Amino acid sequence: MKPIKTAKNEIPDFDFSRARKPTKTERAVFQEAVRRFQRRGRPPKKTDKYRRITIRIHPQVLTWAKAEARKRKMGYQTFINETLLADRLG
Repeated sequence: MKPIKTAKNEIPDFDFSRARKPTKTERAVFQEAVRRFQRRGRPPKKTDKYRRITIRIHPQVLTWAKAEARKRKMGYQTFINETLLADRLG
């Protein structure tokens, strides 16, 4: 067994040939922990409400949209989207 050299001390490698197999109970507990871990964070979207695109906007338009969005305490992309929808749905 070759030790791992660290700054503070030496830790021997683990000899896996002597390790026991996990019991069914231990395996079940581990699988449940993994299942719970995978569910963390934002849930997946069921349907895409929006479509990702790339557009080129004049810098003055972008500056105006960001300023208006800041006044209304919203994101500038949301503001642009709502402005376009309001014009479309009128």
